[in-house]
Amino acid sequence: LVVYGQGKGATTVFLVLGGLMTLCAGLPLPGFMFLVFAAGILYGVFYGFLMAYGISFVASCSWFLFYRNCCGKAVVKYFGAISERTKLWLELAEKDGIRIVFLVKMLPFGGGGTANVLFAVLTKVSLFDFAAGLSIAHLKFLLFTFVSSSAGSLANLHPSPSVKPANAQYKQRSRTLHVVMGTVGALVLIALCWWAYKTYSEIERQLD
Repeated sequence: LVVYGQGKGATTVFLVLGGLMTLCAGLPLPGFMFLVFAAGILYGVFYGFLMAYGISFVASCSWFLFYRNCCGKAVVKYFGAISERTKLWLELAEKDGIRIVFLVKMLPFGGGGTANVLFAVLTKVSLFDFAAGLSIAHLKFLLFTFVSSSAGSLANLHPSPSVKPANAQYKQRSRTLHVVMGTVGALVLIALCWWAYKTYSEIERQLD
């Protein structure tokens, strides 16, 4: 898939991946984080990040406006009864929109389309506050693409016999560096998730 996505199928893979990102950014579907990992493997750290960040920002803001002005209430009905705990979080978002949007969106599995619907329909968070919190939180995608791009280099750690020794040695060192940097990136990502969990738990205690 990587070879196809970087070769003659580059346009098709880009459109499919971008389309899936757009859907996951607005619909209550899981999996956006894994699409970001895929972007990192296919396009590398920087370009994979730009793709995921750009699509997620534009799509999330567009879905936010769509739900707020169109059929958001009908979508919320499919969620069933909203828990009291969720209602308290939404009330807190009324007072501190940017911070709560940032926290929810920064969590690895907590910032998908479901959150967009709830923020748009059940709160008065402005588009500006939503976009501000979103833009800061989604910098986490740089870590995702960093880790996945480094992990992707593991697929070909051993140089081909046809490669010149000097080039082979350089590529081997480069891949080793990617492994080390990927490990560091994974540790940073774990620390980021831990910080999010601690912050979330602190707010939970305040709500109690």
